Amino acid sequence: FFTGWHTGRLLSYSPRDRLTKVEAKGFWFPNGVAVAKDGASVLFAETFGARVWRHHLAGPQAGQTVVAADGLPGCPDGISLAADGGFWVTIQDSCKVVAALAPRRFLRYLALLLPPSLLPQSKHGAVVKLSAAGEVEAAFHGSALGGITSATEHGGRLWLVKTFGLVAGQPAAGAAQGNGGPDAAGGHHHGGAAARAGPRHRGQ
Repeated sequence: FFTGWHTGRLLSYSPRDRLTKVEAKGFWFPNGVAVAKDGASVLFAETFGARVWRHHLAGPQAGQTVVAADGLPGCPDGISLAADGGFWVTIQDSCKVVAALAPRRFLRYLALLLPPSLLPQSKHGAVVKLSAAGEVEAAFHGSALGGITSATEHGGRLWLVKTFGLVAGQPAAGAAQGNGGPDAAGGHHHGGAAARAGPRHRGQ
């Protein structure tokens, strides 16, 4: 977490063969994972890289890992599949301090000695809605979402979970459309967030 090493990997496991395979590597703290609705690819968050990657499982790009969304307004944590085939991505801001400590080994180890109450806490959070292709469709954010880790769509509502419990059930349709005004968790909606899709590839 505090090392700053880009040693994270995306692994797959075959229950039939009982074998684990490294699909992609070289990431800075990979986190949430979600399989696309068509099963042809999997999206995963690179938390401290502030981007989302897509690893192709089938098709002409099978085996390739490309950037699905870059320039996110914070550090992506959880990813889940949306009912329409898109994705919900939760974003925290506390990782900015951790990223700043990455090249400073002595300070990193000092931080490890601090009690949890003195470590940086996420004071602001966001949820970004990506299309199936990885394009940003909408986002909502607010101080009430600080420490948010996951967003799961169920029963027409988007259930938001923070590090220390449930936030609220946000109507999924309104969240996806980026309706203005405060949401059930005290945040605000915006259509067309400022993240961007990218064509970059990650070597295997």
